[in-house]
Amino acid sequence: MTMLVLLSTTVLKAQTTKDITDEFFKTYEKSPQEALNSYSQEKCENFKTGKFQNLENGIVKADIERNDSIQTEKYGSKEIKLKIKWIDDCSYRLIFLEGNAAFWDSRPKDMPTYDLIVKIIATDENSYVQESKFDIDDDTIYRSKIIKVDQ
Repeated sequence: MTMLVLLSTTVLKAQTTKDITDEFFKTYEKSPQEALNSYSQEKCENFKTGKFQNLENGIVKADIERNDSIQTEKYGSKEIKLKIKWIDDCSYRLIFLEGNAAFWDSRPKDMPTYDLIVKIIATDENSYVQESKFDIDDDTIYRSKIIKVDQ
């Protein structure tokens, strides 16, 4: 799989993360290259460490804590620990290290854990929109908003 490093001085003209995301995908549908050219990586550094919340439809789905090499995620009673490897300023790979009993109890017995590839596609002051997919699946892309909670 090839990951793109995208550098641009063009900034999307939108005020909120939702607006930025909507604008990006509208542009992408018309012209993928124009959308990729408008993508800026300059603010991704703000999100490499800290405490975050993963939001889906305005609902907190996970609490995340990230340092330079480890990310922990809590989904209710489920907890997982992941190794984080930065691919470039705005893309990283999450590699499963361990999970608690609640995590293992929620999964089919022999289901493997796959690496997750994450790309930050839009940022604002305290949040970003990400696209993620498992490294074995090129078809399913998951989009979510991540909010930094430790300013």
